[in-house]
Formats: sequence, C-alpha cells, structure tokens
Amino acid sequence: MKTFRLNKLSAGLMTILMSLIFVATSNKADAQYCGFDGTQYWNQYAIINSVTVNDVTEGATIIDRTNTGYEGWATVDDTEGPYDMNIGNDYEIQVEWGVYYRGYVRVYLDKNDDQRWERSPIGPDEEFIGYRFKSAGFTYPARPAYTDVFPFTVGDDVPEGPSVLRVMANYSNFYTDACTLYGYPGYRWGYGEIEDYAINFQAPVPETYPTAGNILFNNQRYDGTTRMFNGEMVDFRLPSVESKGPQPTGTRIEYWITGPLPSNEVVYRALDPNTGSQSIEYTSPTQSYTMQSATGPASVSTSEGTFKASKGGEYKVHVKLTKLSGKSAQGINVFTVANNYDMSVAGIVSPRTSRFPRFFKYLVNTNIAVTCQVQNTGLNPVKKYEVTAKIYNAKTNALVSTQPKVVFDSDSDPNIDPIQSGEKHEVSFAAFQTPFTGEYYVKYEVSYTFDEEEYNNTLPRPDGEKYYFEVQYNDQLSAGTFKAPIAGEILKVNKPTSPIVEFLNNGISDASNVNFHMVVKDEAGNQVYNEVSFLEDLPQGRYNSKLVTFPNMIIRKPGTYTACSWVDYPYDIVNDDDTTCVTFEVELGI
Repeated sequence: MKTFRLNKLSAGLMTILMSLIFVATSNKADAQYCGFDGTQYWNQYAIINSVTVNDVTEGATIIDRTNTGYEGWATVDDTEGPYDMNIGNDYEIQVEWGVYYRGYVRVYLDKNDDQRWERSPIGPDEEFIGYRFKSAGFTYPARPAYTDVFPFTVGDDVPEGPSVLRVMANYSNFYTDACTLYGYPGYRWGYGEIEDYAINFQAPVPETYPTAGNILFNNQRYDGTTRMFNGEMVDFRLPSVESKGPQPTGTRIEYWITGPLPSNEVVYRALDPNTGSQSIEYTSPTQSYTMQSATGPASVSTSEGTFKASKGGEYKVHVKLTKLSGKSAQGINVFTVANNYDMSVAGIVSPRTSRFPRFFKYLVNTNIAVTCQVQNTGLNPVKKYEVTAKIYNAKTNALVSTQPKVVFDSDSDPNIDPIQSGEKHEVSFAAFQTPFTGEYYVKYEVSYTFDEEEYNNTLPRPDGEKYYFEVQYNDQLSAGTFKAPIAGEILKVNKPTSPIVEFLNNGISDASNVNFHMVVKDEAGNQVYNEVSFLEDLPQGRYNSKLVTFPNMIIRKPGTYTACSWVDYPYDIVNDDDTTCVTFEVELGI
C-alpha cells in the first residue's frame, strides 16, 4: 500500500512551516494545512491528471504538471515547488480530471497567511476558488475525461510569503471543507485524489541588466552603444529593468549597484530624469525601463545612465519595485566586472544542502559526492588552476576532511584546452563518507597564480553563510517538547487535560506504525497516569515533526507532578534523545 504525506516546509524561502493538527469543525477549514495521513486505503474513484496555472496578467505559465496519473495524495514535496505568484495579478488554473459515476473537482488557495483554507464564500477572489460537478457514468478506475478552467486573483492585499494551493477531485458528495476528501477529515478510505502545491506570494520584482552570471568589462562605458572591443562587436547595454508584463502608471522603481564585494559601497544609483529622485516613477504603463540618469563613482553624468566600473570584482545590482498599493519587493543579482585574470568558484553541485528548500540528508557510511563549478571570470584564457574542498563539523568548526586537490593543467595534458573567458568547468573530488551523524559544511577554493581578485576564490564567499549538509541514521526519532502541559503550568484537580507532545523524525526514512508512551508521577514517584498513543506515519524531510495527542489525563490530588513521554520504535538505534519530561503543578479547583 502506498502512503502519501504532506512533508514539512520550513523554509527559511524563506521558511515554510506547516502543521498537521486536526481540530474541531468550524466555519473555517478543519486544520492548519491539514493532511491525509489518516487515509489508509486509496481508491481511484476520481483522478487529477494535469494541473496548469497561468499568470494572465504577465502571460507566463507558473505551474505545468501534466500527465501525472493517479497519485492519491501528492504532497508539496511531490509537486516540486515552491512556485512564485505575483501579488496583484490575475490567474487561471486548468485542471484535467475524471471521476467514477459522479463527483467534484475543487480548488483552494490560502490568501491570508493563516495556514488554512476558508470554506466560504466561493469565488475567484476567495480562498475557495471554485468547483465543478460531473456525472461520468460507471467507469472504474476513473479516467481523465474533463478539463475545467478556474479564474482567480491574488489581490493587492495578499501578504507576501508562503502559501499552499490545493486541488481535490472526489467521488459522490459535495464538500466545502478542504480537509475532507470523502466522509470527514481523517476518513480511512480515500475516494479520489488531492494535489498540494507550495506557493510563494511575492510582489513582482523585475529582471535586471546586469543580472546574475553576467561578466562586464572593466573600465568600459556601458552606454547603450555597440562597438568593437578585443576584435569583436560588443553590445554595451545601459543598465535596465524588465518586468514580465506592463506595470501601471505610478509604479516606482529604485535601482543601484554596490561593490566590488565585500564592499557595500553604492557605486551607481539611478535617478528619475525628471525629478532627480532616487525613486523613479513610471509615467505610463511600462514593461522595460532603461536608466537615463545616474550618480556615483561608477556613473558618468546625471544626464545619462551610463555605467563604468573602475575596479574588477563581483558587484550587486539592487532593484526595488513599489506598487500603487504601497506594497514593495526587492531583488538582488550578483554580476562580475572582469579583471584581466580571474578564476572563481561559481556554484556548489554536491553535497545537497540539509537546509531550505529540500532538507536533504545522507546515510552514515555512504559515499557523498563532492563537486563544485569553477568559472573563468577574467578576460583571458587560463591554462592552469587548482581547486580544493574542505569539510568541517558544523557544531565544532573542526576540520574533518581535506579532499585531494584537483589540478587543471592544459600545458601538461594535450587533451585539455585552456578555460576561456566566461567558461565553466565542473570539478569532482573524491567522495566523502563518515560513520558520525550530524551537520557538516563544505568550503571550495580555487587557486590561480595570476588571479587578480581574491573575494570570489571561495564558495561560500568570505562573508557568506556556510553551506550545510547532514549525515544521519536511516531511522532516528527523537522527542521534542511538551505542548500541553507546559513547564510550570498549573492544572486543576479532577479537570480533564489532553496531553500533547511534539516528536521528530531526524532520520532519512519515513517511520511507520510508531508507538509513543507517557507516564506521570507524583513527588513520591507514584504513577498517576500511564498511556500509549500511536502514529501510522512520521515522515522525514520538511514535515518531520508531529504533535502526538494522548488520552485525557485527570489528576485527583494537588501537588507537583512530572510527566515524561518517549518514542518506542524498534529501528531507532539512537535512544538518548527519545524522551522529554516536564514538571507541572496541580491545585484544587474553585
């Protein structure tokens, strides 16, 4: 039997946090991004075969997930997001689906950042976007036979940040609740299909020139002309921005360049040619805008938008867009101004990070690929360079491993050509493995005799965040904290309390059929409560924590009590983190 889960978003994406706690039915959805872990038996009484989301305002396709077949519950991890949606735009979602006998397709989108879906009202401007009914006849299993389109909006009042789009197709009855596929939340039989998509609401940030990966020439005027340079015709473009669609009159942008890194000096700032303001106002609907005035040491004159750098290195171009509503968004791209000779580490291919967005973990004692990308960011070919990789313990910062260095030498190897300006090479080292669990970080460095810029020789950069990866056991469950009762809480004699404890899966595999215990003792060590709870699934990854609820607890006498809860999982070989305890008080009631 295949089990489908809503795995945990953190994200830091900025971090996406979702909870799978079922609560009582109300006028809102029954859960905070409720999942379907309670569904054990999936049946293809309805199917979602394709989902496409188009940004009508900007003419762009946001989601295009087609011919997926029957998946039961496709979680946010299965659907590969997060997907960016621009605030203030109009959209259409197209769903190809089918049903046995009769049923419904429903579409929901959380628009107010409360981690749940409203069940009413229904419409393009609401969280319950819409539904369609079909009477299909008696064909089982259900086959995709219908395509329905739902228009919807992401209004200017929608807050920036994470959300979830849910598409549901179910057999028979109509439900307004996004937590109900059939019957009621937590129903064991799944007569249909659900697809969840991680969404990131953002104010639309325009693309920039220069942009990430661009290599510009040092001491050259980027003034909008095309002229001969180094024997070739080169387009020396003016700094500019371009949105995916026209932005309305009154939209404002700010544009500035800082560097060379690690310096944060503003070397170029665009100005409004009409007012001289740092905030440039669009006087008509505008999709692309070329800078017409600028100030700063890398500008030429306030009467033109020319950019001319006098130092090589990496620079940041910043752009901020402010909509008429006052909502704004800001983006940063890193580009290079080339020296004559410069090699840089351009990217990390492996290990895969344990942090947002994928939260990947490696198994102990297995080979972990160690690979980076280097780039010639200078103007001239490079014949010889060396690359090193060092791995550190994230907790102690101790050096754990220095991989054998890789030497690129086109003079010694006739099969290798010099690396040309702008060209990238992938560099693979000996694999890393360890029997010790925990987080590590890796640092890559390229060395070149004639290198003129040190800042970009390492990745992460000297002022950048460490690049973490994690090694764990296959099965490693741990206790988190008590959510009820909490430390020092005062309960009442003879009043029922439902204990709740957080547990986590820190391993690399999902855990199934997990038992949890809880014991409460008084000051004399006498047991006053001893219960067991159970989870069918505790997934790893983004959604690796769950709240476990125990049967009601009733304390008959006042006093000080200690509650301890632990996980009981036979495959968990690390037991020193399985238990959590809390001390609380009980007093006489009123």
